[in-house]
Amino acid sequence: MSLSPGDGDGELTSNLGIGMARILYDGLVEYEDKTPATTTQMAKDVTEFLNWAAEPEMDERKKMGMKVLMITSVLLALSIWVKKYKWAPVKTRKLVSPHTYYRILFWFITPSSDIFDRSTIHHHSK
Repeated sequence: MSLSPGDGDGELTSNLGIGMARILYDGLVEYEDKTPATTTQMAKDVTEFLNWAAEPEMDERKKMGMKVLMITSVLLALSIWVKKYKWAPVKTRKLVSPHTYYRILFWFITPSSDIFDRSTIHHHSK
């Protein structure tokens, strides 16, 4: 197979023998914002258009994702606040062993003022 001089349009396709003419040329279109109309820029624009044509609902999904992230972050902050401030009394309460209850009970019975002094606890035998 022999290649004629017009086969292949650049570095990537010069040895492939593609007989298709080049579609994009520099300066082929004029952008409103005066972006230079290079072949690379036009190829990026075509790619973005094809991506949008394949998934037109992607913008709506991104908006919905942002709403979900916002609501989730608010709920996370609220749950942290509830855990820190509303559950603090439950978390920091002092748990007393049953032996301490007996000491307090005997403190009311005996005249000693030191409730944790074992010597003041009187065991009554029957």
